[in-house]
Amino acid sequence: MSDSSARPVDSKTPRVLLRAIPLSLSSAIVALLLFGWLAEEVLEPGTTRFDDSVRAAVHQHASPALTVFMRGITLLGSMEVLLPAVLIFLTSFCPKQAL
Repeated sequence: MSDSSARPVDSKTPRVLLRAIPLSLSSAIVALLLFGWLAEEVLEPGTTRFDDSVRAAVHQHASPALTVFMRGITLLGSMEVLLPAVLIFLTSFCPKQAL
């Protein structure tokens, strides 16, 4: 019994997978190493001097209107905004069979 909806196996498929798997694995390893390096840099005490200078530069421009605006920008990353946005995206752009 063969399923008529199944895609025929292309002779190039195994070759493509043989290239894609090592490339994907090496990309994941590089990303992990970069993230580890970044996490180590953040935990070092020398970064506080940079953080303090950036904070001082930002606070020089502080105003009540800018604070309200920035809180609005921060709200865009909240669950109350992101969850409906993702649901709208999924129902609008994903095929019905995928859901």
